[in-house]
Amino acid sequence: MVRPSIPLRGRPTVGLLAVVLVLAACGGSQQAGGSSASVSASGGTPAAGPTSSGVNAGRWTALPASPLPALVRVTGLWDGSELLVAGEVANTDPPATAAAAYNPSTQHWRRLPAPSPGGPGRYEGELETVWTGKEMIMLGASYHTAYSPATNRWRPLPDTSAAHLGGFAMVWTGAQVLTWGGGCCDSFEATGAAYTPATNTWTALPTSPLAGRLTTGAWTGTELVIPGGTGGDRRVRDSEGREVDLGPSTVADGAAYNPTTRAWRAIAPLPAPRTGETLTWDGHELVAVGGAGENTTTPPDTALAYDPGANRWRTLPRFSAGRINHGAVWTGRQLLVWGGGRLVAGELVPAPHGDAYSPATNTWTALPMSPLRGRGSPVVAWTGHALLVWGGDGRTDGAVYAP
Repeated sequence: MVRPSIPLRGRPTVGLLAVVLVLAACGGSQQAGGSSASVSASGGTPAAGPTSSGVNAGRWTALPASPLPALVRVTGLWDGSELLVAGEVANTDPPATAAAAYNPSTQHWRRLPAPSPGGPGRYEGELETVWTGKEMIMLGASYHTAYSPATNRWRPLPDTSAAHLGGFAMVWTGAQVLTWGGGCCDSFEATGAAYTPATNTWTALPTSPLAGRLTTGAWTGTELVIPGGTGGDRRVRDSEGREVDLGPSTVADGAAYNPTTRAWRAIAPLPAPRTGETLTWDGHELVAVGGAGENTTTPPDTALAYDPGANRWRTLPRFSAGRINHGAVWTGRQLLVWGGGRLVAGELVPAPHGDAYSPATNTWTALPMSPLRGRGSPVVAWTGHALLVWGGDGRTDGAVYAP
């Protein structure tokens, strides 16, 4: 599951959230934080998690200090035994990168080899990752690389025509990495690609029914589902009949791609335009949390759920506060949401705590207060036992929460 990170600065006006989404994809802010990873345990049975390492259920515990400096465009995931984190080192010219792994069983960090710094255009977009069961695939402008814990090495991936500038959907199907969309600087991609590790090859996806956009997506087990996002410019006529460009438009339409049939289908649109939300598959429905609407500077405090079989969205109960730049993970029973925040007087105010959604009871509950300061764009991961949170907004601390 992926979604664009939204750097915010100053006082947004009507439609400006769509503009900053484009700036995020273009790296226009250069604000620390990068993109967050919202990942679940996959690719094998996790090793013994934090609950076997002295972490009490229902409580947060601070992680030991990491060896990483402040990172921008940071990303990460859980590989079945460790939290892998990588990104660009803040305030370095020429660019430098860094990576590390945290093992909750031993409660120790270790430095990893650094991925090769991106070349020209490296400042554009975010970094996105998926775990294939053997490798962490990392994509972004000038970054097409894979890290293998078994060999402790990065390897370059073949070139692909897909730009992967930022704000693109990226999922692992069990056999392929699927990507679609993204863009930068008033240019929105409407193309996608499939990477097959077994053959080390890329294949272009068929043309989708959607216009180019910054967006997010999730894998249901059979389809890549892409709802909403930020697309082309929104133009209106003023009182004197002159055309006014209000910037990129938030959209509500969506589509789903089936790699077995290599076919797209249009899906029911969102109840209202939304962009920048997290999208998580719970085994039955896709749960969309947070993000931003078309004509509001306040993130929605409602979540939505999509049933692919019925092709229908439903509105979930309200949770504590609207969020952008947050992370979300599925535990097998609950959706845990942490980080991000809402806009107050044009500034992003971090959410004071996380929230947990239980589909069985259709209710939200507040998570305990963590030892971390609120922040945007943290790396979050589910180990099979606990929620790991690290970094965000250029910070280098982390914590673990065992439900």
